[in-house]
Amino acid sequence: MTDLESFINDALGNEAYPNIHQLENMRMRALWVLLVAKDKNIDYLSLKEISDLLTETIGLRSSPQAIGYALGTCKGEVARKKINGKLSYTILERGRKKLAEIQDLGGAIIFVSGTQYTSKRLLKEKLLAQLSPPVYICDPYLGIGTLAILSVIPKKFEVNFLCQKVESSIQFDKDFSDFKKEFPNCVFRKYTRNELHDRYILDSRSAWQIGHSLKDLGEKDTIASPLGVDIRQSVLELFNRRWKVAEVI
Repeated sequence: MTDLESFINDALGNEAYPNIHQLENMRMRALWVLLVAKDKNIDYLSLKEISDLLTETIGLRSSPQAIGYALGTCKGEVARKKINGKLSYTILERGRKKLAEIQDLGGAIIFVSGTQYTSKRLLKEKLLAQLSPPVYICDPYLGIGTLAILSVIPKKFEVNFLCQKVESSIQFDKDFSDFKKEFPNCVFRKYTRNELHDRYILDSRSAWQIGHSLKDLGEKDTIASPLGVDIRQSVLELFNRRWKVAEVI
């Protein structure tokens, strides 16, 4: 099994993607394959590669000719170019948004008071384990509990963590130093102005708002809610403005 076939199989059971078996036309199915490939840093696929993945890996009948006709109806949703003499395609932002419009995000994640262990496990399984880099996290408070949650994100992922207050203790200083050595791609910055309040997590395709600090998740009732594509872009722009003037920790 190739890496791409493995990615496709993983995505079939991933709630971050629409259920491809509920996509009724070839155009949306082809966009789905291109989206998964793009999220795994595979920018272009040929018509035969898309067809083979649909037919052999997913079990949906298709052909290169049918894929070519279907993608030919995509206006602004894909781009194409010749690679080694073969016409190949990549998904564009409009295509990503089209899939997001029909995507079932599984609703909000509810964290109940007094379930610190269960809540953190739920956050890892339902949200953090599904992230696609780069990852942006804004949480006003950074503490030992935050580091334990962040450790579930793959070390190779680029993670930018923006906070406003940092735990002050000898144990945190030691754990923080060890964490940064083990997770060098996770960068922390402190925003010195008293303007951060909401907690949110963004990745390359989704956005979530969380009602409680990650370090104390499960101490009180709270909800993690998915945000729309347009809101994600606005929140990302706000994050980047704060990030530029924040101090590296």
